[in-house]
Amino acid sequence: MKRLKIILLTIFIIGGYFISYSYAESSTTKINLNDNDIIVNGEKISNNIQENVYVSTKTDNGGSSSEAKEANVDISNIINITKAGTYEFSGTLNDGQISINANIIEGEVKIILNNVNITCKSAPAIMVYSKSIDNEKCKVIISSAKNTNNTITGGKLKVSVEGWKDQNELVYYLDKGYSEENEYYERYKYDGAISSDTSLTFEGEGTINVISTKKEGIEVKMNCTFNSGIVDIESLDDCVNACTDKKSVISINGGTFIAKVSNDAEEGDAIDSNGYLYVNGGSVYAYSHPGSDNGLDSDLGTYINGGTVFSVGGMYEEFQTQNNTTFIQIQFSKEVNEGEDIVIADENENAIFAYKADRKISTICYNSDKLESGKSYYIYTGKGVTGSIDDNNIYTNIEKLDLNSMTKQENSSFGVMGMQGMSRSGFEQREQGQNNFNYALIAVGCFAIAVVLSGIWIIVIKKQK
Repeated sequence: MKRLKIILLTIFIIGGYFISYSYAESSTTKINLNDNDIIVNGEKISNNIQENVYVSTKTDNGGSSSEAKEANVDISNIINITKAGTYEFSGTLNDGQISINANIIEGEVKIILNNVNITCKSAPAIMVYSKSIDNEKCKVIISSAKNTNNTITGGKLKVSVEGWKDQNELVYYLDKGYSEENEYYERYKYDGAISSDTSLTFEGEGTINVISTKKEGIEVKMNCTFNSGIVDIESLDDCVNACTDKKSVISINGGTFIAKVSNDAEEGDAIDSNGYLYVNGGSVYAYSHPGSDNGLDSDLGTYINGGTVFSVGGMYEEFQTQNNTTFIQIQFSKEVNEGEDIVIADENENAIFAYKADRKISTICYNSDKLESGKSYYIYTGKGVTGSIDDNNIYTNIEKLDLNSMTKQENSSFGVMGMQGMSRSGFEQREQGQNNFNYALIAVGCFAIAVVLSGIWIIVIKKQK
């Protein structure tokens, strides 16, 4: 009888593993995108607004006045999400949007991009909206599936609501203040190809390409965290902008992050936080507009605590560290022109890094594990490198190096920076990226426990024999 109980219990636990794994799979809503037919879990998508996922063809700002209704824009396919859960997208939309109503969602919304190509002509291609930017009930994660290549192309949505009597009905966050020309405004504004009123987290094992057709790449009213995967942004203004003064935090903890402001843009920082900016790990390549902009820009402080960093810009902003990370910063006495090389060399004139400028550059910042505390490094500019470059204009192979034909920069700033105190918001952003567990991980844990217990019970049975 004891043996039978042990066997049945083992079967129950192992069965529980398969049930939990099956539940994790079935709890993911799978959405296949197509301009003509959008399929949700094998069935055509509903247009019933009571569903967790439904399709519509016009934005809905929630207002009842004629002004509010006229301000809504036509989009061929808006995929509306109204409940927490995991949503996996695949396929293509040539005029579409993923729209998340954070006002009515409690819990986590995870958007998995599985070889997705979404273009939105008149608004952000992914949009998270909330009346309050301090809304912490709804957590939104955008994840790239393993080995996938995803492209998100979007515009902007900006509407003046000044004088509207139904402002309290609007479901978007209303921005009120004064412009640089000291003109008062009341509006809702979504500048990025991906825009959110609340915080966003990016992760994954694939690639997300973000292309801005009007203004910014990723615009987040509160905090923006990058934990893993490849995020490659090309924009006509800031590539990433966390835009609430003295509140917003951008944290880069891992993965590869490429932020490039187009040469066709009028302005733009590569990464811009109106609060704090932390680079804690990963690889970061940030290329700002060649005017008075910066690769890494923040109002309250930029901290380089690890990872590989290469940032170029037209403005010098002194960076700090919290853990004695060593990095190089320099403001050139003369601008580096497009087509010229920038070389960082050690005491023996060995190049540890080289870059061919694709724009005018006044400042750079560089950090990697190739830098050693206590050693001297030198920066050279001009034309003196022959070799192969990658898509980011970084030399991957140097066939010939002639430092004698280049200008040695004498005003570089280099050293080990002192320890600084990290703000609580910075810690919270790092913790958020480390605590994203899913059903699959729980299922694996259950399976491991089942295997161990099974082994123990087999030993007990043998001893009873």
